[in-house]
Amino acid sequence: MTYLAKKLKQLMCDFDNTIGLPKKFDVFVKSIKDNQKLIIKSKDGYQCDACHNISKNLKTSIKSGLLHGRCPYCKKELEIKTNRIRHYILIDRFAILETFQNYTILRLFEVKTWYDHGNYRTLECEYGRKIFDNCMNCTEIYNDNVISTITGKFVQQNYFLNGNWKKNGSYYNTLDDILLLYPHNLNVVLKGTPWQYSQLKKYAKHFGYIDIEHFLRRCSDSTEMLIKAGLFNLAKDVMSYHGCYLSDKDYKIVQKHLKFIKKYNLDSEDIYILKFLNEENLPLIKKYKNCCYDISERIPENICVDLKEIDKRILNIEGNFTEYADYLRICQLLSYNMKDKNILYPEDAISAHDRVVNLYEVMKNKENQKKIKKRYNQIKNTTFSDDQFIIFPVKKVEELIDESKQQNNCVKTYASSIASGKCDIYFMRYVACPDKSLVTVEVKNHRVVQQRTKNNRDTTEEQKRFLKEWETSILKA
Repeated sequence: MTYLAKKLKQLMCDFDNTIGLPKKFDVFVKSIKDNQKLIIKSKDGYQCDACHNISKNLKTSIKSGLLHGRCPYCKKELEIKTNRIRHYILIDRFAILETFQNYTILRLFEVKTWYDHGNYRTLECEYGRKIFDNCMNCTEIYNDNVISTITGKFVQQNYFLNGNWKKNGSYYNTLDDILLLYPHNLNVVLKGTPWQYSQLKKYAKHFGYIDIEHFLRRCSDSTEMLIKAGLFNLAKDVMSYHGCYLSDKDYKIVQKHLKFIKKYNLDSEDIYILKFLNEENLPLIKKYKNCCYDISERIPENICVDLKEIDKRILNIEGNFTEYADYLRICQLLSYNMKDKNILYPEDAISAHDRVVNLYEVMKNKENQKKIKKRYNQIKNTTFSDDQFIIFPVKKVEELIDESKQQNNCVKTYASSIASGKCDIYFMRYVACPDKSLVTVEVKNHRVVQQRTKNNRDTTEEQKRFLKEWETSILKA
């Protein structure tokens, strides 16, 4: 805990005496409370606790790992629980954006509902603030509604409003980023600011929970234009941390297929496949959208392939596109005829890939061994670990082959790429089992570009957090 400097303390005192709560605060909080109800499933059907109606059939969906259903009577989308449940807590957090004395301030609130044997009790409180100066430097403060421990900061509702502010001095345990945004004061608050025409209100209404601070930092004329056109996923991608870049050609594709893109709210990866196909074929776009990196980075530019031909001729292409892209790359290195359709579109992607890999390994193994060892000595200081995981670079070709066998992936084909400096390969493993494969990681330009577990499956959230911390604190540093 760090006490506030005198200037900041005075700023908060003046703010509280001048601003107060916005006019429709109670209405907004009530709308959140009305949605903090459950749908209780029993043998009689689904009872909606918001409108107290019972329905036999309900449309369900999974959101954030929880089962939700839309009540056909009140149209609210609520969590579904069985009638065996006795106690449950529902939490929503929102922010009110304000401007005061050349500062931009986010006021953080929590609305919490306790479910207890069919009864509901709800409280709300302000627990923190994020204060930005003109250069968007952020100072976080919290009050007595927050308990700070070595494992993090937790909200407990002692007061509705509390002015005993303390500065958050922790780099790791920061306050919430992803929040609902209070909409009713935005037109007044944003007037005359750099965000006056940013379309923040429209963006927040579409997505619900958003990273408000990130939006304020990354919005631009192009994102304003995309949001106005209703292309929300495209705008989100342009504002992402890695920031997808839309070229003039991309914008021409968007203009040409605007109705189609808007109807299905396509994102940047969808646009890339649409550009590659030049055909409004939604099933094919969705099928191959996760292959954007393989198409753009792994398939050599001078090799022309047709996605429709790939989909038609290669029987096991789904889930094996990385192997297929590497197959094409190795075929070119082996001087195959890349205009021959039988070579471009092998019936079995995996067996064709393994065949050319084995041939190429024999040719390049000895030469690559020396270069990989040299590269290891250059980057071995990027090894990183915490209490659970460790990550380290590959040291020799035999390690790549072993990783490829354990993970059932094609990392053994990366020997020449590592040796030539095109990429680096790291092995992420449990500290307790450093010899057993867990995650294979590809790095380019100090950035993780690929992270896969066994059989090319995606990593867990816990593994992603570790890799993000390593990328930020070691690779980019």
